[in-house]
Amino acid sequence: MRADDPLPVDPGRLVPVAQSQGHAGKALAVAAVAIVLIAVVAVFVALAASRGDVEINLGDERFNAGQTERLAEEIDDGGGLPFLYQDLVGDDRNLFVQHLGDDPEEGWIAFGAFDPDDPTCAVLIDREEKVLVNECDESITYALSGEGLRQYPTAVEGGRIYVDVNELSTSTTAP
Repeated sequence: MRADDPLPVDPGRLVPVAQSQGHAGKALAVAAVAIVLIAVVAVFVALAASRGDVEINLGDERFNAGQTERLAEEIDDGGGLPFLYQDLVGDDRNLFVQHLGDDPEEGWIAFGAFDPDDPTCAVLIDREEKVLVNECDESITYALSGEGLRQYPTAVEGGRIYVDVNELSTSTTAP
């Protein structure tokens, strides 16, 4: 016997395998039930949405900027320059958080890090001159208080500063 010869088969040791029947029909029935369930859920969601019962919230309404004590200290140690938070999703909601005063529980402001008339133009910090500069036109500057930039409401709760980034205020005057 050579290595490539087939092994001898003992006909008494073979186990007959029955031909399967009905599996295709069962699979088709399961798929049909799944499609009907998906259609029922889709209709239910569409009806609920049309009645106004569904409210879509994608993320928090307020941005938690951090601990007031730590952030006030960082701003003070940085020479009074505001703290920049970059939008990690769309890069269109960059904002500065600034602290004015000595009490870490008061004096918080937040403002957009972009030109209010042209949101594609970023506003950058000039650390030497201690002003904010329009990236598209460096002759346009803003005070470190953010006056002239889009303002966002802030609140201090439990030692943390919160910024309402969804507020539709168009104010460009610092409080």
